[in-house]
Amino acid sequence: MVEIVKSCFFSVIMPVFNAEKFIERAIISVQQQSFTDWELIIINDGSTDETSAIIRKFNEKDSRIQVINQRNSKQGAARNAGMAVAEGAWIAFLDADDEWLPQKLAYQYKIIQENSKYNVISTSGYTKFNQETVAAHYHLALKPGCYEGKEMYALEMFNNYLPILSIVFERKLIDKIGLFDERPDVQGCEDHDYWLRLAKAGAFFFNSPERMFVYHIHLENTSNQQEKQNFSSANVRLKNFDRELLSQQQICDFASEITKIITFLRQKQLVFQADQLGEKLKDLSLQETRSGFSSTTLAQSVKSVIKRVIIGILKTGIFPIKERFDMSIKRVSFEYQKWLYRSNLNTRGPVQISPKAKIEFRNERARITTYGLRIDDYSYLNLTTEKSELTTGSSFVINKFCNFNILGKVVIGNDVLFNNYCTLNCFEAIEIGNNSWFGEGVKFYDHNHRYKTKNIPFIAQGYTTGKIKIGSNVWIGSNTVILQNVTIGDNCVIGANNIIYNSVPPNTLIKSGQAELIDHSF
Repeated sequence: MVEIVKSCFFSVIMPVFNAEKFIERAIISVQQQSFTDWELIIINDGSTDETSAIIRKFNEKDSRIQVINQRNSKQGAARNAGMAVAEGAWIAFLDADDEWLPQKLAYQYKIIQENSKYNVISTSGYTKFNQETVAAHYHLALKPGCYEGKEMYALEMFNNYLPILSIVFERKLIDKIGLFDERPDVQGCEDHDYWLRLAKAGAFFFNSPERMFVYHIHLENTSNQQEKQNFSSANVRLKNFDRELLSQQQICDFASEITKIITFLRQKQLVFQADQLGEKLKDLSLQETRSGFSSTTLAQSVKSVIKRVIIGILKTGIFPIKERFDMSIKRVSFEYQKWLYRSNLNTRGPVQISPKAKIEFRNERARITTYGLRIDDYSYLNLTTEKSELTTGSSFVINKFCNFNILGKVVIGNDVLFNNYCTLNCFEAIEIGNNSWFGEGVKFYDHNHRYKTKNIPFIAQGYTTGKIKIGSNVWIGSNTVILQNVTIGDNCVIGANNIIYNSVPPNTLIKSGQAELIDHSF
């Protein structure tokens, strides 16, 4: 048993409602923190599934974990219940379906010790789409840097840039601004409301670009309820509106943003909610705008347009025309391919496709899903059949003169690079893990011609197929050939000019056909 905690540095607040599918992952991610001076307060908000039994097991084994059971009162009230009993000097939040990376609290503790002026510290992280077949992450990046309260207020009035699972803040701020707003018209956006209140109260924010969490997106997310989220978001921003903290142009833009939400709600037949927001705009001496402009702020908007045009002209003079033209061509090429194959190409992250590269879908059911892809000059992706499928993680790079023929299913992880002249031929299945790189001219073949029947030409005997699986952190040297039914384990290095027709265990070096264990002791 862990010694009973009387006080701690971080109090971690975790509201939970019917999260039996995810709760273990979230709790374990707290227990695995390299910084151990924490308490975890789990608020069981009226769960009716197996959640109660799961958290009870953790509570019995680790006395740093405290459980509060209450009838269902929604997230704001659940977080307030946790904050009311928290003993930590700093408060952190983690929802039951998300997770932290092991160094998160240690990293934020180090920042706190080195910078006493910071009151609120947040980090970047990853977004993971759980409904996809690949374990891919899309980088969720904050606006990094230091922000005084007024600066953060101006940012947060237009978008919630601070994911709640990323933040730690000083407990003493609770005495200054109170707890979360529990009213129904802000439900789902209570955290946005809290950050705005912290900013108005003069808190000093630090946003780090380091990625320290994984935000999971799945069909059960409350944030998937778009109409409710829009209504709550508008209410939060109207509630916290302070014209003294915004410029005249920002006030104009604010009215325009709220008007867009009002229009959206009316289109969804939510007239009562739209009218509520319209009345609140009037109460603030603002008015709904038309096409983004109000009659009282048209002059400021025209000035803003003129200013942007002048800046655009200056930028054109500063940057070389050829560079700007090349960038435009690349952008147009990608947008054209995205439009042309809009039913086949599913982009979840940044994509760059050279105008000299080509993707060809020869079947309407063929599919590419990517969280970040770059294809360089003269490379060709050919997806031939209705089973043709390429799914990639983030930061996947295909260099020049590569040729991918995909008849089956290819799944590729994060941070994978194919150097020039690589060939990938997939008839059935090829899978590649994270952080694996392939030198020039590497070739994959997950199939082979049948040839053993004497009286039939081998070209008429068809093929045999067998899955190729490459682990994570694998380097494969130039001109190596990988054949069917091969598995290469994690942390392997395959030298140049090899033919790999047998599986390779993890942590193995192959050079000139000879295998040896890699020593990772230094």
